[in-house]
Amino acid sequence: MSSVFACTLEMINRDMAEFPEHRVSFFKLIQAINMNCFPALLQLPPGDFSLFLDSIVWAFKHTMRDVADTGLIVCLELVNNFAASNVESSNAFFQQHYIRLLQDVFVVLTDTEHKAGNTRIYCARLTHIGFKNQCLLLARLIGLVETNAIRAPLYGSDPSIPPGTSNSAFLRDFLVKLMKSAFPHLAP
Repeated sequence: MSSVFACTLEMINRDMAEFPEHRVSFFKLIQAINMNCFPALLQLPPGDFSLFLDSIVWAFKHTMRDVADTGLIVCLELVNNFAASNVESSNAFFQQHYIRLLQDVFVVLTDTEHKAGNTRIYCARLTHIGFKNQCLLLARLIGLVETNAIRAPLYGSDPSIPPGTSNSAFLRDFLVKLMKSAFPHLAP
């Protein structure tokens, strides 16, 4: 993986347009690794796993719809894999990456640049698919907290959060603050 992954990522991350066929295939490779080799991902050193996750986030922030949709699907599959994995791996993943993933999904969901295609029919079809996948990922992330599937505190050692605060209460407060900062023109 290190032989292919780093050099391909370096090749495609310079801009959003060069090497489109490599770009699409790279993210399909990430999807295949996640689907078929998930236990191997658990064995990756933290730096390599962070690069893997960064690649997924970079994919769903991409302006090419097929790359963005693949990134959203892979992220949802990765979240599902961690939710179904052992408690230690699951808690460690969500403690470290949950808030970032939630914020990144909101960024894409509210970014006007993430509109697809040039023609209206093409645009409407692909925007619907992207929006659906964004909503599925967001719903899954929130659902994991609301069903208490994530037991470790998501707020870490933040001294502004009272000890013993539930993840559900923390998430509600966090989402309110996130929405207020993203949409200051809206009244409560």
